Amino acid sequence: MTLTFCLHSFFYKITLTVLLLYAGYAKGLTIPQKSAEKNTPDTITAALLEKATENIGKDPRAAREFALKALAFAESKEEPHHQYTAWHTLGIIEFYSGSYSEALKNYLNALRIAEDLKDTAAMSRTCNNMGILMEKSGDTEAALSYYLKALRLYESSSDADGIAAALNNLGNIYQEMDSLTLAMDYYRKVMEIRRQLGDSLYLAYCYGNIGNLYLKQNELLKAEEFYGKGLDIFDQLHDTAALARSYMNIAIVKRNRKNYQEVKQLLGTGLEMAEKVNDKALIALYCETMSETYSQTGEFEKAYNWRIRYENAHKSYLNQENMRQINEMQVMYEAESKEKEIQLLKKEDELQEIKYQQQTARLQRTRFLALFLVIFTILILVSGYLMARSYRLSQKARFIREKIRNREDQIQTIIKTQEAERNRFAKDLHDGLGQYLTALKMSIFNYKNGYIGKEEKETDENFEQVLKLFNDIYSELRNISFNIMPQELQQNGLVAATEELADKWNKSGKMSMNFFSYGVTKRLKPNHEIAVYRIQQELINNAIKHSHSDQISITFTEHEKELNIIVETNGKGFNRELLKKSMGSGWKNIQSRIEMMNGHLEIDSSPQSSNNSFIFDIPLNNE
Repeated sequence: MTLTFCLHSFFYKITLTVLLLYAGYAKGLTIPQKSAEKNTPDTITAALLEKATENIGKDPRAAREFALKALAFAESKEEPHHQYTAWHTLGIIEFYSGSYSEALKNYLNALRIAEDLKDTAAMSRTCNNMGILMEKSGDTEAALSYYLKALRLYESSSDADGIAAALNNLGNIYQEMDSLTLAMDYYRKVMEIRRQLGDSLYLAYCYGNIGNLYLKQNELLKAEEFYGKGLDIFDQLHDTAALARSYMNIAIVKRNRKNYQEVKQLLGTGLEMAEKVNDKALIALYCETMSETYSQTGEFEKAYNWRIRYENAHKSYLNQENMRQINEMQVMYEAESKEKEIQLLKKEDELQEIKYQQQTARLQRTRFLALFLVIFTILILVSGYLMARSYRLSQKARFIREKIRNREDQIQTIIKTQEAERNRFAKDLHDGLGQYLTALKMSIFNYKNGYIGKEEKETDENFEQVLKLFNDIYSELRNISFNIMPQELQQNGLVAATEELADKWNKSGKMSMNFFSYGVTKRLKPNHEIAVYRIQQELINNAIKHSHSDQISITFTEHEKELNIIVETNGKGFNRELLKKSMGSGWKNIQSRIEMMNGHLEIDSSPQSSNNSFIFDIPLNNE
């Protein structure tokens, strides 16, 4: 059952059900504006549209005729705004007549014109009505999509009234989907907008919607509170029809709380109001609810009498509804007959068009053959040119690829040469100078053991200093050898060398370094392992120098085709774009080594962050 009334330039529709007596309002239908001038094409079209709108609820057949005349007149005079309004009005008429497919076609035509005109207000109204249509057709997802689109359009034009309407419709959709939390959020937004607008009538309807949600959640006191707020406003506005529905809602809450005496009083008051407005469906509902209430209190004779009244009221309502449906069916039949006539006319026009096309086809065929020969010749010439050009481009691309490959070979040769030199230098330091220093240390130690006990205390202190100095030299020598080329890297691979690197940093006391390895079973090429190790060293040095890091974590994870390495540091962040454009040798070395290995590097950092991450993937198949 529906209630329709006019506000500004819209119709608002209120869907009434047993419990959701406020659901579904604020669904606007356009009404044409009157013009100050008379007997102009603009005012004639507007007058026809106004007549169509006035007859929507009274005489759908007459409304359709006025709207079709307005559409024809608007098209003949090329009035796009009135064309939009005519299509939109026809959509409303077909919607109320139950012809949902026709209503959708008309709305889509209206929406297309509104989009061409870039008329935000028109687009928002049509999207809103299409949402109503989809909701009525049972397509909840489509309805939700159109309501959201209408909301965005209303928001773009700062139309507070339209925003409230769209939000309310979204609340209704989510209420039907039993997403009660979302529905409540939307209704509360509507409530705030209506308060700001000073719109007491629709604020009252919003209170009713919120009451419905609380009733669904069985929060009876809150439901009664909001129903009561709505009832107070309807009472101030002397809206008898809305008051009748409000009393029904409150009576249902009271009955759930078993306040049967108050329920009977509320039902009696509401029934009187329903009878005043001659709402047969609501009268039947009151009689049925009264019968159920007396049955619950054990007053079965009264329950039976109210049941009889309900049956009579229900029959009266069904008769009225049947007459309405018969009228709608008659309208639909007449519309279908007219549609068939139009289709026959179209078929005749199509036959004439076919004859004309057959006559022109012969002439076009001759022209086509001549044109085809010309185009074919041109295509052969163009194809030859393109093939020659493609060959030149492929040769050029091959030359560029060869040049790139040579460049890569040069880079790898340089890197291999540098690493070989470092390896040789490390070996010389470790096997040559290191052995000499070890022998020297042992000789001095033996000297000390031979002369300790003599009373030359000062000489002994000098000797201790010399011995400490040689120890430092030896330790430094080992560090130099480690930094140039760790023996662990050559002998046992990247994982063992990184573990040794972490251990050395931890023992240094300068920072805390953690190393994790997951499933690493394969080794990279020797030059690739060296490259990864150098990248790690460069990142650690940069972290200490530039980010002032004191905590570093390195993680190896082996996948099927690649080795994933993550280096994470704390400390000051940096701008990634500036780093990528940096001309420093350290960053260039990292990039060249990554490219040499066909790897990929990602950086996660920003000037505001306190952590930096470097993630690079190295292919395991390096054949």
